[in-house]
Amino acid sequence: MNELDLFKEEAVAMIRSHAREMEESGLVPQEVLNYMYEHKLFKIYLPEVLGGTMLSLPEALRLIEASSWVDGSFGWLVMIGAGGGFFCSLIPHEHNLKLFANPQAVIAGSGHPSGIAKPVEDGYQVTGQWKFCSGSQYASIFTANCLIETTASATQETPEIRAFIFTPEQVRIIKDWKAFGLKATGSHSMAVDSVFVPHSMTFTYNEPYDNYNNLAFAYPFLQFAEATISAVSIGICRHFIKAAKQFIVALKPSWDKSKIGRFQSVMNQIEAAELGFQSIVADYYRILDASWETLVQRQEISAAELNEASMICKKAAKAALMCGQAIFPILGIQAIMEHAAVNQIWRDLQVVSQHSALAD
Repeated sequence: MNELDLFKEEAVAMIRSHAREMEESGLVPQEVLNYMYEHKLFKIYLPEVLGGTMLSLPEALRLIEASSWVDGSFGWLVMIGAGGGFFCSLIPHEHNLKLFANPQAVIAGSGHPSGIAKPVEDGYQVTGQWKFCSGSQYASIFTANCLIETTASATQETPEIRAFIFTPEQVRIIKDWKAFGLKATGSHSMAVDSVFVPHSMTFTYNEPYDNYNNLAFAYPFLQFAEATISAVSIGICRHFIKAAKQFIVALKPSWDKSKIGRFQSVMNQIEAAELGFQSIVADYYRILDASWETLVQRQEISAAELNEASMICKKAAKAALMCGQAIFPILGIQAIMEHAAVNQIWRDLQVVSQHSALAD
């Protein structure tokens, strides 16, 4: 894939010119945000009637990979912010029109059910705190899962879980994202304190509305999440490989003086690691593209095909991480400096790999 087919060279240069600023401030500069809004990068899973571009899964994965190749935090935020659009199939159309009418509409939130929702007249009283809400500092919509408090909860084997929609005014952001990578994702905690949410602003993952008649919404959410997160890993690793090659090219004159043959030895090891990684990435797209085509042709995907999709997503993400682990230690002492681009990209790759969706 040629990333410049999706992002013009000028856009790549603009976004990367802000990389150090994003690292140090933990924020996405307005120029970068404006680019994301203008090109509807948060709306790739929204139908046109909601102002979106509604990509197929194969198209979306390649866009997410390219975004992550541009910059790790940028790609992660595209993936997370766009992924929230998947929920429009679970929300009544009249509410979607209000939620997504704003050209700058974007969702942040959490799928972990760490809130409690108490049923009250016409809705719920919600209290809770959720970690890792990427994009929290500019989100126009927040969603989070809650356990429903009922008198029967203590005896239920499987407590009821619902997702709740909050406005920014209802949410308190706790700035606790202190990770050593993906620093500009604003993946802080969010909290709500005894907030009223009407029934109409809740949804569940197993009650879709037949609003938009698009197959993207029929792709199982678990495999959708695994595929999009692993696409971020792939994009960051591709950027890391290119940056590593550029890094040692700059060091070649000094290396040639101190140890003849070091440059070529390291370059050979980088290219060997890249070859193995690219082979698995090819399998990743072959299997996921096939799963999408199966959905198009049959309107469903078998359990075996879904299992294969899950396995290749985790394998590709692991391959990206292992590729980075093979290359970083041979780059030399200069690579350990945080201001080095190759260092930042490597750290971003480590953080993505820790997501629970990629765990075996």
